[in-house]
Amino acid sequence: MRRIMAAAVMWTGGYALAQGGIDLDARIDAIAANGSVEVFTLAKSAQGRLVRGLKIAATGEGAPKDPAAILLVAGTDARHVMGVRTALGIAERAAKEPGNWLNGRTLYVVPCVNPDGLAWWESQKVNADFGRVPSSMDADRDGRMDEDPCDDVNGDGVITLMRVKNPSPLSGLTATMVEDAEEPGVMRGPDGGKGEQAVYAVLAEGIDNDGDGAFNEDGVGGGPGSAGGGIDLDLNFPAHWPEFRDGAGRHPLEAPEALGLAEFVLRTPGIAAVVVFGPRDTVVGVPEAGKMDASGQVPLGIENDDKRLYEAVSGKYKELTGLNESPRGELAGSFAQWAYAHHGLPTFATGLVVRPDQMKEEKRPKAPAKPGVEAGDGAAAGGGEAEKPAEEKKPEPKRPEPKSDEGKWIRWFEDRQRDFGAPAGFVPWTRVKHPQLGEVEVGGVVPGAKWWASEDDVKRLVEDHAAFVRELCGRLPEPSSIAGEAKRVGPGLWRVAVRVTNTGMMPTLTAIGNKANTRAGVVATLGVAPADVLEGGIVRQQGVVKGEGGTFDAVWTVRAADGSRVKVEVFSATMRPRTIEIELKEMGL
Repeated sequence: MRRIMAAAVMWTGGYALAQGGIDLDARIDAIAANGSVEVFTLAKSAQGRLVRGLKIAATGEGAPKDPAAILLVAGTDARHVMGVRTALGIAERAAKEPGNWLNGRTLYVVPCVNPDGLAWWESQKVNADFGRVPSSMDADRDGRMDEDPCDDVNGDGVITLMRVKNPSPLSGLTATMVEDAEEPGVMRGPDGGKGEQAVYAVLAEGIDNDGDGAFNEDGVGGGPGSAGGGIDLDLNFPAHWPEFRDGAGRHPLEAPEALGLAEFVLRTPGIAAVVVFGPRDTVVGVPEAGKMDASGQVPLGIENDDKRLYEAVSGKYKELTGLNESPRGELAGSFAQWAYAHHGLPTFATGLVVRPDQMKEEKRPKAPAKPGVEAGDGAAAGGGEAEKPAEEKKPEPKRPEPKSDEGKWIRWFEDRQRDFGAPAGFVPWTRVKHPQLGEVEVGGVVPGAKWWASEDDVKRLVEDHAAFVRELCGRLPEPSSIAGEAKRVGPGLWRVAVRVTNTGMMPTLTAIGNKANTRAGVVATLGVAPADVLEGGIVRQQGVVKGEGGTFDAVWTVRAADGSRVKVEVFSATMRPRTIEIELKEMGL
């Protein structure tokens, strides 16, 4: 088994950052040393690394009575290292005291679905905006692989963007963007209503290595104009699979990592909810309800009848984490959308890290206090003269607030670097001599900068999201309250009934899960000979039993002797079979 030592984010040159490594296998093994933890393997990557997960559940007297479980998934995108670190932190907390921590539930944690990508991200001396499963690429179909990747044209250690002003028609480039006059550094499309015309062609930083007239089309990389290479795991799942998107793969579940994760979900009973740490969001911003694909069957967001559930969970998530806003990201082809739309599981995806303006005031990071002279009697240490007070600086004129999302990120990068000593998150546009295009400008957001977090941030992320997972454990469906009764309706004829009550907050199935029919809802089976069942059939089933006291009534008319007993077995995807005996006598139960 190969070990992965991955830095949380590592940039070189003037944008270097080292937040400490993650020895992924060692962390998993350490957590698994607890007797309540099992390690399982989902897949082997193309480079031979194992995709491993952790099953955490109490043992002995505190063992769960039912298989109801939460699946926590992180690391589909290798750039989102904060997700890997937070998932591992939550697993460590849960493993210490699973009986109390999990509220009698089971937690599956897959901390890194993309170990090859994580290893690539850590190993690069020149870092590109690339989080896919790395693989060779021949986008120009010339029979050569990876011969034209991105290049560090300005030598700063990161691959950002190039902008070419009024590109020559011989360059093969077309101007599509302008620089925002009010927010310098921000590139956007021209506003035709204001008479703006496109000035710049924008593409990933690099040269035409193979001389075919295309830039950065083969090999790993990122940004506009780059094919990028590899498979984006969150484009490789069957839900609205974006067939012609770069990175989607040749077919759904082509990547062994994606296939292994899907197979795990399909073969594992009891998974009642999914949490995903990655670039997409379905919990801060509830997905649009009721909008379907061309078939009219598969939701592009969520079903109308699932909106209330998502809103309730979203409200609790915002309360616990302080996040008010988060970039949603495209859901087509993602694991989060597949788990919901195809398998019917309520799935809550979050990016974890946002700007301060997207958080509640009390959760925003506070800049450390500047060191200064402590208050005293005015005398310097050693009895010298009192230190003269520093001259008061005139307050700087207030800068106008950025309007665009990119402008807000650039402002936060500046503030973060000044107040927290963080690495630069934005490379100012700088003129560079390009060997083929002449004078160009290189700049843009540093790869991974939007997902950088300090050590204090990581501790907060683990604490807040551990609380969220615990909250979900207490909200899973609980269709385990069962009562039965019988009533004579004629000589040797009895009406037999059971009522199953869901005391959990969540329904036994989502609306899309009930429609997709991927799992049974609540099933009640009558233990008598089929010939003695006059009404109702041996098996009765109800897909959705609402939470917070929702009920499922199963009623039969049977032929049976007075004083005899009939058995009814009840089970669901989140409940092991339970048997109730009903005595046939005039007084009910």
